[in-house]
Amino acid sequence: MSDTTKSDTTEDADRTISATEARSGLSGLISRAKFSEERTVLTRHGEPAAALVSIEDLKALRKLEDATDVQRARESIEEAREHGGTKPVGEFRKELEAKREE
Repeated sequence: MSDTTKSDTTEDADRTISATEARSGLSGLISRAKFSEERTVLTRHGEPAAALVSIEDLKALRKLEDATDVQRARESIEEAREHGGTKPVGEFRKELEAKREE
């Protein structure tokens, strides 16, 4: 397997290889991800397509996504409060139906 130079889209990656190369060395890539926490970017036609990361990295990514979702929800609630509050779903649906009929 050959290492290539890092690009802007894979700046944190330790290794970038083609999907074809990855197939022949998948067991080794999995071991590197698991034991060395090495991240590998897989390319197709020279473009980044996927990444192989440790399960710890995946768990961290999911926690970050959850935290981002919570923050967005808080921001949406605050925005709704600033613009008159929220409505029950049923009331909102009735308003939408009324607008469609106009």
